[in-house]
Amino acid sequence: IISCSFASLAKRLGREKDYEYFSKIATYWQNAFGLDGLLKDGYPYYEGNRWNYSFRPVHDTERRIELGGGKEQLVEALDKFFAFDTSGDTGNRFEGFNNETDMETPYFYHYVGRYDRLISLIDECVNECFKEGRDGLPGNNDSGGLSACYLWNFIGIFPAIGHDYMFVGYPKATKTTLHLRKGKDLIITSLISYGKVTKITFNGKEIKGYAIELSTLMEGGELVFS
Repeated sequence: IISCSFASLAKRLGREKDYEYFSKIATYWQNAFGLDGLLKDGYPYYEGNRWNYSFRPVHDTERRIELGGGKEQLVEALDKFFAFDTSGDTGNRFEGFNNETDMETPYFYHYVGRYDRLISLIDECVNECFKEGRDGLPGNNDSGGLSACYLWNFIGIFPAIGHDYMFVGYPKATKTTLHLRKGKDLIITSLISYGKVTKITFNGKEIKGYAIELSTLMEGGELVFS
């Protein structure tokens, strides 16, 4: 992600040599993946394992899907990690939102077209991982990471790291108002019943693909889940 960001910045600044250099090394991440579509085994993954890190976001999501053997194979891997598929090895399972390495992983379902799986995970994790009281957080809050994770998921949007859009999640609050710059407000309204989302609109226009550009959200308006 860092190399891709540097390449993009260098291009905008007209620094061609820097752009060429960072564009080249920005492809090296592909070498970290094995034939099974996951990150290679045998490396010291910090505060997680290769399963956690395999489903964190990259800039080139289309290439990531290719490396994973396509969407169907990645859905199988995701279902195994998140225990939708309970067969086989249970040693590498999602443990809930207990560290930074887990916060973004459910949103990989976004890239393989399984929004239904995503909202099921958000519903379960927000309800079960967090609670009131001194031990209300499921892990180390570090610099407010877990608290932010809870709040984003509770209101129904989540930042796509390294990208200029927000994931559309599954709001648990019936109504949230965010005060933006220039006196504008973003209102997020949930009309959901029975844990199912059938339509999402922003200022009356239906959202396709369960993501919305950050610049669009920052103009203010109402995001409605129904």
